[in-house]
Amino acid sequence: MLMTEQDMAVRPLQETDLPTIHGWFQDRDVYNHIVGPYRIRSEVESLEYMRGWLTNTQNAVRLAILGAPETTGPLVGMVSLTEIDWTHRFGSYHIIIGAGDDRGQGHGKRATDAILRHGFD
Repeated sequence: MLMTEQDMAVRPLQETDLPTIHGWFQDRDVYNHIVGPYRIRSEVESLEYMRGWLTNTQNAVRLAILGAPETTGPLVGMVSLTEIDWTHRFGSYHIIIGAGDDRGQGHGKRATDAILRHGFD
């Protein structure tokens, strides 16, 4: 599944995205806002945990937000629906736009629209 627009794209999360996401989680403010109380994790520990995201696709959808319309564009964020109950059509929503310069550009809004269409249409 890929959604592209003039200045962004959304595609399934890939193994190569995980080190960038780990880097975002090293920012104390991002971590506290997204995850909870800051906790230092090694890259090895984080990548091992995040690889579970790639295999748990039965009740979860995780998409990479790219800052260009090509599938090779720079990774700027991630949006996900987890704990999906397909029968009752609900789940938990998560989003992160990693770098401050990428926030406020509309990527999150358009990625949210894409994941909601994918999950519930």
